[in-house]
Amino acid sequence: MVKEALSIKLSSTDAEQLLRWYKFDLGLQITQAQADSSTADAHHRILALKSQLLANTERLSFAQRFDQLLGATDMNIELQKHSNVPLFSAMMTAAHPEQVVDISPVIDQIEALPEASRSVIENDIIRAFIYAYEDVETKNLEQHQSVLNEESSKKFNRIVVKSMSTTIEVSSLNGQHHSHLFSV
Repeated sequence: MVKEALSIKLSSTDAEQLLRWYKFDLGLQITQAQADSSTADAHHRILALKSQLLANTERLSFAQRFDQLLGATDMNIELQKHSNVPLFSAMMTAAHPEQVVDISPVIDQIEALPEASRSVIENDIIRAFIYAYEDVETKNLEQHQSVLNEESSKKFNRIVVKSMSTTIEVSSLNGQHHSHLFSV
């Protein structure tokens, strides 16, 4: 669904501009830093260094701006909003396969969790950005920030976030529609 939305809504000029950036040495370095920081080992290091990462005020400022430009916290919260209820329902069904599980009394609380956890989610994302870019020079982060500020980057990110949210929402609705498959 994301690929389809990008092919329909992102012009070839915008796509070419983004591809040029990501094929450029700095774009490749940024992409590799992001990939390296998304492993389980990196996640454990981020947790171990969490207070140290937030103490780096220069990188903290960059990370906050990246979060705003990419909408990472908002995207994470939206994704959780669409996936928490079906996930909880599946877990309860797996825990009690011999009975029909009614989660309706707790749906409001489950749906409120992502927004209530916003500050925790935001701090986790900011720490991840700081960790990912720890070896990237400040001038290169500034250039990356400029690229993220370009309209083609903003458009790309909006399309991806909207498509992912729509995909998860549709999957969630399909899961609720087929919830009888989980009951015994």
